Amino acid sequence: MYKLRSLFVIICIFIMSIAAFSKAKPKVSEENIYELKKTNQIVIKLIKERDVNALAEYVHPKKGILFSPYSDIKNNENMVIDEKELVKIYDKNAELVWGTYDGTGARILLTFDDYFDRFIYDSDYIEYEPNFDGIMGTGNTYENINSIFPDSEIVEYYIPGTEKYAYLDWKSLRLVYELYKGKYYLTAIVHNEWTI
Repeated sequence: MYKLRSLFVIICIFIMSIAAFSKAKPKVSEENIYELKKTNQIVIKLIKERDVNALAEYVHPKKGILFSPYSDIKNNENMVIDEKELVKIYDKNAELVWGTYDGTGARILLTFDDYFDRFIYDSDYIEYEPNFDGIMGTGNTYENINSIFPDSEIVEYYIPGTEKYAYLDWKSLRLVYELYKGKYYLTAIVHNEWTI
C-alpha cells in the first residue's frame, strides 16, 4: 500500500512538472528585450505625463488596450479601447463603467481622468525599477493575467507596502505588451493592490 501511494505521488509530480514545463513561456531574445525595455521606457513616461495622444500610437492595432483596476481580469467587465477611440474618450471625459470595485461589487463609474488618478497612475511608478521577470505584487485576488494574455510580456512597477500598514498598502502597475509585426504594443494596463 505504501509503495502504491509513493508511486502515485511520483507520477503526480511528474505530470505536474511536464504541465508546468509545457506552459512555460520561452525566454525573450536579447534583441526583443532591448526593444521591450525601450518601448516601456517611452510608455511609462507618456503615462506619467498623461500624453494620451502619443500613448495611442503604442496601443495594439488589432486588440486595442484593456484596462483592469485589479489583477483578476474579467473580459466581460473590463473596458477595452482601440487606438482611435482612446483620444476621443480622453477628450470627452464622460463617465464610463470600468469594472466593479473590490469588496462592494459596485460599478466603477468614473471619467477617464478620475480612473487615471485612481487605477492607472495613482503613485509615481516611474520612480521605481520596472520588473521584467514576473509578477511581484500579489495578494488574495485571483491572478489570471498570463491566461488572458499568454503571448505577452508583462512589465510591473511594484511599490512595496509600509510597516505602518502591515505592508498591506502595496500597489503595482502592470503594462502588458505583445509583439506585432516586429514592434511591441500595449495590450493592457492592469492596476493591482491588496483586496478584500
